[in-house]
Amino acid sequence: MKKFTLICALVLVLAFCSVANAEVQRIRVSGDVNTYGIWDQNSSFYYDATGVNTSPDSTFWATTVGLNFDADLTDNVSARLKLVNQRIWDYDDTDTVSMDVGMAEAYVVLQEMLYEPLTVTVGRQPLYYGRGFVLGSNVIDPEGSIYSYAQLSQYDAFDAIKAELDYEDYSIDLVYSKISEGTDNNVRNKYNSRDDFDLWFVNVNKPIDAYDSEIEVYYLGLNDQDTGTVTTINPGPRGAGLDGYTVESIPHQEIHTVGARGSMVPVENLDLYGEVAYQFGDWGTSDYNAADTQIGVKTVDINSWGAEVGGDYLFADVTGVPKLGVCYTFHEGENYNNNGREQGNMDNFWTPFMRKSDTVIYGWNGRYFGNFWNSQDTSDTSWDENIHQILASGNIDPLAYWDIDDVHLGAKYAYFQFVEAPVSGFDRHAGDELDLSLTYDYTEDVQLGLVAGWFWPGSYYKADNPNNAAAADGTIATSVTGSMKVTF
Repeated sequence: MKKFTLICALVLVLAFCSVANAEVQRIRVSGDVNTYGIWDQNSSFYYDATGVNTSPDSTFWATTVGLNFDADLTDNVSARLKLVNQRIWDYDDTDTVSMDVGMAEAYVVLQEMLYEPLTVTVGRQPLYYGRGFVLGSNVIDPEGSIYSYAQLSQYDAFDAIKAELDYEDYSIDLVYSKISEGTDNNVRNKYNSRDDFDLWFVNVNKPIDAYDSEIEVYYLGLNDQDTGTVTTINPGPRGAGLDGYTVESIPHQEIHTVGARGSMVPVENLDLYGEVAYQFGDWGTSDYNAADTQIGVKTVDINSWGAEVGGDYLFADVTGVPKLGVCYTFHEGENYNNNGREQGNMDNFWTPFMRKSDTVIYGWNGRYFGNFWNSQDTSDTSWDENIHQILASGNIDPLAYWDIDDVHLGAKYAYFQFVEAPVSGFDRHAGDELDLSLTYDYTEDVQLGLVAGWFWPGSYYKADNPNNAAAADGTIATSVTGSMKVTF
């Protein structure tokens, strides 16, 4: 990573160089500066084996900065560059990257390439389809070197090539993305194609005049190839050759998702939507012998379903213009106690690039940090696997009656239930969450915000389970974030 001054200098050099090669019609500079004050109570939920919460409350400040350069060139060519800095205030005196700048977006758009309906976009770009049910977000910094409170990340793009064919009655998107190039090891170098993680996506969209509707069908392919590394399992005191087992390679994971999505406006101000997807392929997982000892890895078949249905209604003629919505999300799941010993199909719907989380506590922690509870219960599952989610939401301008329309109030209530109990025989209720948000448009360029969330653990966590004695006290998780956003 390079320091901010060096990157800015390079941007200026590139801008001047482009003048010599193509006529620059226009360059626009924009950006945002975001400041956050955050207080979290029990949000990490780490308990020791005796049920004592060992995670203290967290209080800190953070700043994220985004700087955008958009250039319109000749012959239907445009380019975008987004630079980002993310840091927690004085997080660590030894943190050498907190002032570094990363490249969140960098892509070129070629319109009417070869022939009129074709547009090609090359580079690090956002990819968001429908409601982001299977493809919508990639929040991980590709170099992993810029630390920030992950919920605040401005990284959301993919290194990809996208071809858009826009016809009069329908459109087709063809996408290829490189998720990971692999790593150096004793077997091969990181650029070898046998340890890559690749993504393919095909989307066909058909607008329908009746009820302002549209229909989409899509295919998403994920191929995480084998690492080829020598992996030792249960080596024992005398080493793998005598007391343990040695496996020469880890099998790849090849996941195919096919789905269909639709939306319509049956009456004015009522938006309805629905989506269903089927997932199949091969999943590399652990293998066990008859003595229940892990002896290596194997591949099982994937056979799972996911779905989402919901709607929003805008009360356009009511003071404050309230909006109400409800959404049900289903991701099929597996009984995780038996997952490692699975011999048949694996019924786990896996969407690592789904949209960002729907709620501020359970949705985020469960998805991006694996085991939400982070307790002794290693069978706990993540938010976007093995879950029923019912989300009710509402928004209103509460002071509109007094002709004040720059204050906005929002609320979300979410109910979470496991499809399969992570521990057999236990209740499947994961918990409930309430999120409230208040924003004030101080000026056209400055917005002040306050978001508070509370998560109540469900009966699954409260059960007398020796693996998660952690949650026996039913402690409520709380998160409060104040913010100021300045755009220019």
